[in-house]
Order: sequence, then C-alpha cells, then structure tokens
Amino acid sequence: ARLQALDSALEQLVGQIRGHMKVLRREHLQRRKRRSDSDMAGITPELESHSRQGDKAAFMEQIKPILRSVRDHAHRELVIAQLEGHVAPGDLTVSDLLDEVIVRAWDRYRKNIYGQPLDRMLMMLLHEILDEYGSSRVASESLYQEIPRTDPRYRARIGWADDEEEVWGQADPLTLEEVLPDDEPSEATHGSRAEEQRRWILAQLGTFPRRERRAFTLHMLEGWDEDAIGAF
Repeated sequence: ARLQALDSALEQLVGQIRGHMKVLRREHLQRRKRRSDSDMAGITPELESHSRQGDKAAFMEQIKPILRSVRDHAHRELVIAQLEGHVAPGDLTVSDLLDEVIVRAWDRYRKNIYGQPLDRMLMMLLHEILDEYGSSRVASESLYQEIPRTDPRYRARIGWADDEEEVWGQADPLTLEEVLPDDEPSEATHGSRAEEQRRWILAQLGTFPRRERRAFTLHMLEGWDEDAIGAF
C-alpha cells in the first residue's frame, strides 16, 4: 500500500513538473517572439528609408542581425532537406541560406507585393530558397529507421565565421520536451541522449508534408500563433 501511495504521489509530481515546464517553455517562446517582433518593428523605418533611397548596402547591413531570429528554423529545414535528398551535405550552409535571404529581401521588400510583415517575408524567402532545391515529397515511413545515425545528412554546416563577419552560431538544442511536451517518452527515445533525440525528431519531421511540418515547427518551436501561421 505504501509503495502504491508513493508511486501515485510520484506520478502526480511528474505530471505537475511537466505541466510547469510546458508553461515555462511557452512563456519563453512568447518572450522571444515579442523581442523579435520589437526588433523588426524598430528597424522598419530605417529599412523603408534605405529602400526609398536605393541604398542596397545599408539595407543589407541593417537587416542582417534580424536573421538571427530565423537561424534555428533555417538549420532544421536544411537538415530535413538533406535527409529528403534535395540538398547534398556541404552544398549549402546555414550562412549561404541566410545570405541569399538577405539578397532576395532587398528586391522583395521594395516590391512588397503581398504587404507581408517583415518576419513573414523573411520566412517566406527562406522556404522559397530551400524549395528550389527539390520538389515536395511525403515519406511513408520513418527516415530514422532508414538512415544510419552517423549519416552526415543529420548535420548542417553553419558556414562563414571570421573577424569581418558576424557568427550565426550553433542551433539551439532540439528535444522531445520542446516538440511533444505532453507526451510520455516512447520506446524509441526513452533514455536517449540529446543528440539522439535531435536526430529522431528531425527524421520524424521529415515524414510530414512540408506545409504541415512548417506550421507545426513555427508554432511549437518559434512561438507563432495560429493567426500568424494561417496568414503566412
């Protein structure tokens, strides 16, 4: 009876901890999203001024730091594109991808055909560039079972880093608590290390159609709300 009572109390405690961690995670995402939105709103007048004056160099320099907010998403999407076979490992780095976003942002911002807010426009360009490397596919079974864990496709190089350029840095950790905060650990991931969880999650995400995967990650990992995702 004592063991049963202890197990019951422990189960309740674990549930409370999970619930608390979920709330903290959501609050962290919301704070990060608000900070990103504030940063983008803060530079918008200057971007508009550079655009009107045709000052491409100043525009690119101004918008570069803002792309830190899409770095992790770019890293994940690049790895998945490698797992899908659309991008060969080493052919495209995170820095290459973000540099191309900056270049295209100049032209797209000046036209701004769809009147998209800056964050949506940058994310749209990021997806546009990656999608040019291959057509959409839908996997019928887990890529994790098909690709060895040591396969280089599970990693994406960051790219340039020297005294003259800003370093994008490594992507934030990706764990099950971030993508499935309410779930019990599965047999495939129970007791696994963070790196193993990251590979498993990326492989599972690769089995979803692109639009569904991106909607899920933008919500769970980037803090976008349903309205923003629907508009996007």
